[in-house]
Formats: sequence, C-alpha cells, structure tokens
Amino acid sequence: MALSVVRPCVVCNAPMQTKRSSKQTCSHRCYMQHHRSKQREQEIATSIKSEEITQRGNALMSTQTQAPMLFVFQESEYHSRCNEAKVRYENTLETSVIAAQGAIVEFTPSSVESAFEDYHNYRVAGYAPLDSASPLPSISVISSPVTGALVTMYLLKPEAMQRAELEIIYADVRAEYQEELDRELEAEVERQVQLVLAQQERAREQAAAQERQQREQEVREELAASRAKLRAELIEAGKLNPDGSAA
Repeated sequence: MALSVVRPCVVCNAPMQTKRSSKQTCSHRCYMQHHRSKQREQEIATSIKSEEITQRGNALMSTQTQAPMLFVFQESEYHSRCNEAKVRYENTLETSVIAAQGAIVEFTPSSVESAFEDYHNYRVAGYAPLDSASPLPSISVISSPVTGALVTMYLLKPEAMQRAELEIIYADVRAEYQEELDRELEAEVERQVQLVLAQQERAREQAAAQERQQREQEVREELAASRAKLRAELIEAGKLNPDGSAA
C-alpha cells in the first residue's frame, strides 16, 4: 500500500499530499502552467537549433521574389492547427470566473448534500469523470471550520457537446489561417510591386546615364571637329602655321 507524502507543487510551491511519486502539481491550473512552460522550453531549444537555417533562409528569401501562388490554403497545415487547437481545448478548464472554453468543466455545488444529486444529474446528462491520470479529482471536498465544506466537481463535457464546440473552433482556425494567408499574400504582392518599381527606376537611371555619356561624347567630337575646321581655315588664310604657331 502506497503511503501518502507531502511535497511542494513545482509551480506555486504549495504543499500537496499525494500517493503518486509522479505528481508534480497541486491543481489543474498549475498543471497547465507547468505543461505550457515545458512546451516553451522545448520550442526555445528547437528554435536555437534551427536559428542558423532560419537565418540562411531569410537571407535567401530577401534576394528572391516569391510567387504569389505559393500562399495557398494547405490542408495539411490546417489539420495540424486543428490538432493543436483540439489539444488546447481538451486541456482547458472552463469555470464561471475564467473566460476560456474547454472540455473540462468546474462545478461548485452549494453543499455536500446537493453535490451528490448534482453529480448524478450531470452524469445522466452525459458528463463524464476525468481520466484517472488527470491531476484533478472528479469531486473535491475541503472542510474548514470557518467556511464549512467547499465542494468542487470536475467533469468532462458530453462528447456531442465537445464535437459541436470543436467544430466552431475548427471554423475559427480555418478563418484565421485564411486571413493569415491573405495578409502574407498582400505583403508579398506589395513587396514584388516595390521590387519591380525599383528595377524600373534603376533601368531609367542607367539609360539616362548612358544617354548623358553618349551626348557628352558627341559634344566633345563636335567641338574637336569645329576646332580642327577653324585651324584649317586659319592655316589656309595664312594666319596660323601648320605647327599651330602664329604666322
């Protein structure tokens, strides 16, 4: 028989009594915070490993023009985002004071007596107890000489309700993904427009510079021809020697 031990919660450091050596958090909120913290650490590690690749990719993208047709709706990306949304939904606690939609619902019956009746009614309505591995109990009773017994129940929503809510969530994911693609496409089109305008401006500047150089050369040649003609006329008139000295 496993003995109960008291250890601090890894998130809030509150003492908790448990028989499971693997239990690290005292509540669902701390469990979710610890889970998100581990996810962030993993994301940071992955980001560090791929930083060099990302920088090279960004450098390459800055010198190449993407085709607008690349920004199309990808079903694989959409399903991946839906799976992430589903995981968040299934691990989110929905309460009367937290503005979050989740598969787990917190109920607070007014008394211990009404808790059993409420629990029965919720089960009849399709609500289900949490998995045994969940850090939350299906029913929690905390006795206090001041406030009396505080009863809290945590139940999973009926499967039909979860499916209906997930359908709405998936629709929001699709709309957000499409809006993101539209914004990226608009930004890429604008970038390409600016690239084309810059190229045209450079071409005009180069053409103008070449035309100026050509005109300068023509003027030099005209001045040289005019000087040669004048020199020939002066020599012919006897006012200038062939070596260019005054006659």
